Amino acid sequence: MAMKVLEATLRDSTGTGSSRRLRHDKRIPGVVYGADKNVSVSIDSHNFEMKFKHVSENELIELRVGKDSYNVLIKDFQSDILKNMVTHLDFYQVELGKLLKTHVPIRLVGVAKGVKGGGIMEHPLHELEIECLPKDLPEFIEIDVESLDGGHALHVGDLDLTGDFKVLNSHDQVVAFIGHAKAVAVTEEEETEPVGEGAKA
Repeated sequence: MAMKVLEATLRDSTGTGSSRRLRHDKRIPGVVYGADKNVSVSIDSHNFEMKFKHVSENELIELRVGKDSYNVLIKDFQSDILKNMVTHLDFYQVELGKLLKTHVPIRLVGVAKGVKGGGIMEHPLHELEIECLPKDLPEFIEIDVESLDGGHALHVGDLDLTGDFKVLNSHDQVVAFIGHAKAVAVTEEEETEPVGEGAKA
């Protein structure tokens, strides 16, 4: 996966008041963990939103802070749902030559056999926890479900995956299964108009 570049500036002060002022100035407060010491930063919110349509833990980022540069992942974030904006970012510094553990989204591919037969696809597990080198971090993991039949489940242990990574989830975890559609009872009532005794033919 290509590494995205994000510009940041050092924060001179921290705390609720400082963070509120940054947000008022259209900047997102953040912290870089995993370095020799935690580094408090801020990022232009417009620039961030242009590069990141959604916040994901599996995107490797080169975070440039003045003359310094950090290879990071977004490990956590806070957002204001009403304003549809990110209000805080937690970055975790990674070493390019060292294994890392993170979560990667699952993308189901194909129409399952059981769905074609009228079943309903259930998808309880939406991401996999993996271990890999940063350079081998996938954007997502595709899983073919075409052969999945009604009443059957696909477990982590069933997956035949390619890539330079190790899956850390339990083999018993259910990725997807085909449930039976609930039967809908339809009652048709035939209404007839009664004919009175005094009705004329």
